[in-house]
Amino acid sequence: AQYVVRGDGVYQQDSLLLNVYFGPGVDGAQHVNSITATKIDASAWPADQAQRICTRFTPPDAVHQSDKRDSQGNLVQIFTSNRLAQTFPASIFYPQQAGLFSIDYLRLPGDSGVFECNIHLGGRA
Repeated sequence: AQYVVRGDGVYQQDSLLLNVYFGPGVDGAQHVNSITATKIDASAWPADQAQRICTRFTPPDAVHQSDKRDSQGNLVQIFTSNRLAQTFPASIFYPQQAGLFSIDYLRLPGDSGVFECNIHLGGRA
């Protein structure tokens, strides 16, 4: 996919806007540790479309563990990845297991559409 760099850590592909955050891995290099995805016009995706879009950014060895709801009723998908466990120090994931990450699908109250998804290490196991 072709992405346009819009600024430090901000990328755009068509109507998709990504904020990409980096952190140090066990090798001392910077690696992606969090991604926030939104639509450029700030409108919402249908929930199934948001899941298709956001799971594209998970590691290839990601294994879905469970789905939960946060206190606002937003879907939180929990995954594990051996690749992430080997890339980042275990302290990044504490108190959860190394390699655990989540995708949070955020909605506005009373709206079924997803306006933002956050992929981040640690998660809410």
